[in-house]
Amino acid sequence: MDTRTWMRYWRRAVFVAAVLRCVPFVRMVGLNGSMVTGTFRQQSDIDVYIVTKTGHIFLSRFLVTAVVALLGLKIRPNKEAGMICANRFAIEDFVEITPHDSYHARVFHNLIPLFVDGRAYQAFRAENQWMHEFGERLPLHQPALSRGMLSFLLQRLGELLLWWPALERWAERVQRARVSSDVRARHPESKVVISSKELRFHLPKKSHG
Repeated sequence: MDTRTWMRYWRRAVFVAAVLRCVPFVRMVGLNGSMVTGTFRQQSDIDVYIVTKTGHIFLSRFLVTAVVALLGLKIRPNKEAGMICANRFAIEDFVEITPHDSYHARVFHNLIPLFVDGRAYQAFRAENQWMHEFGERLPLHQPALSRGMLSFLLQRLGELLLWWPALERWAERVQRARVSSDVRARHPESKVVISSKELRFHLPKKSHG
């Protein structure tokens, strides 16, 4: 493993989490994937798992995606290395990773909480003890970042301004439309789940055809 590159990507992940803790309705940013499973390479992206306040998952994803894009770190089909791949979101009341299989146990068992608000991380560990069945333990990690009063106030102010259910419905329509128009979503290798509980977008990173 390229330790120097890993540390550079780690600092980038922590920086992004520090920004995202100010985003309305975000309750946890967790690092998963190759950076925590021992399969990291210089070409790897940075996989993050986002937990949101219940009832605001679509608006949260819209805001997170916009912030990551503004930071110049949004993953693209032909630009993956060191980019942020936020392809899985869940509400704080549904943090069980599914399906229960060896792949998901390996990818998520060593999740590192970069930022946590409330009990999202404790709930994640409690709901995913099934990973033991595949020989994977869930080590306890301390969050890389503290809550911070300024980020708390900024986030809660944003939530007061954006709490309207109409905004959540609008964000859902926008994202469903984007997925339906993305040819990658119809590829046999794609796995897309869109619901009020979780959002999963595992699309081929490179175009096919």
